[in-house]
Amino acid sequence: MTRLTQHSLLIFACGLLATGCVAARAQSDVPAQALSLTAFGHLWTLRGGDLLEGAGPNYWSNSQDAVSVDDRGRLRLAITNSSKGWRGAEAFTELPGGPVRIRIEVDSPVADFPPNVVAGLFVYKNDQSEMDIELARWGEPNAPNAQFVVVPAWREGNRRRFHVADRQNTGPSVFVIEWRTGRAHFEATVGGKTTAWTYEGTDVPEPFGHRLHLNLWMMPKGDRSWSRGPELVVRSVSIDALPVSRAER
Repeated sequence: MTRLTQHSLLIFACGLLATGCVAARAQSDVPAQALSLTAFGHLWTLRGGDLLEGAGPNYWSNSQDAVSVDDRGRLRLAITNSSKGWRGAEAFTELPGGPVRIRIEVDSPVADFPPNVVAGLFVYKNDQSEMDIELARWGEPNAPNAQFVVVPAWREGNRRRFHVADRQNTGPSVFVIEWRTGRAHFEATVGGKTTAWTYEGTDVPEPFGHRLHLNLWMMPKGDRSWSRGPELVVRSVSIDALPVSRAER
């Protein structure tokens, strides 16, 4: 999950206006880097700055070490170290309005993130309009390591927790959100096994004005004695508009 604050919106505005923003950021210990990049045919805005912000909360880095596109065209998000400690990474792109199918392929192992690390693949408009696929054990080593969520997560029936297990030679992990008015369908295929969940409750947001976010972040407590921070390697992202049904017209 994420919590976009006024600071995050300012960063996004800087990416559009550019003038004066690099000089201000150069005073921090985060290397001055582009505030956006292109991957999978989409423009992604990168989160960064020196304020401690949710989720987590965390410091966030938009340096090339934290978010980059490799020579195979994959989007890589990494937890990186700095003078303020470890920093999370996040990138987001705009979604078209209306029914949509989002498919994300991930090359990195997704079952064995440290218990205090969260990988999020989610759609977000504000704290009341969000749906998530999260790969996390929430600080509990033996807890289920994945979940589908329609916020508010505390409401009965709005969350499905489950376990995923990586296996060799099964290809990338695949995650899907298929979203229509009044209906959200989730899928996670990891290690050749698919877990699916369909939610048709009252909290499905209208599919307009949202962004797709990918992030990797840390909970406040837990071991961080890593020589190198965890990484989320995304092989592909496809965002396809769906035909509007008669009921949605």
